Amino acid sequence: MIYLKHINGKVAFTHFMPFDEKEGLGKSEEELKKEGILVESIPEPEQREGFASILNVNPEDNSLFYTYEEVPMSQEEQYKAEIDGLKVSQLQQDEILMDLMLGGV
Repeated sequence: MIYLKHINGKVAFTHFMPFDEKEGLGKSEEELKKEGILVESIPEPEQREGFASILNVNPEDNSLFYTYEEVPMSQEEQYKAEIDGLKVSQLQQDEILMDLMLGGV
């Protein structure tokens, strides 16, 4: 059993052994269900580049689904994108220069 505590439908806390004597939460099933849900498994999210998956609970039927939020690029990723853009620009400049040279300018 997996325990999922949610706030306004977004999963805020997950515990994979809620009833374990040592590592469990020390609460009954009824107590846990007051603040969350118990499920057998959690579905795998889609892998979307540049997006974070957010696990949600539909409060009407306790079904699970994911929403996806765009993750801003890190400074390193921004630098890489700028460098890649400059490389393309350099290639374009080289092509223009070659066209000019071949055109007799």
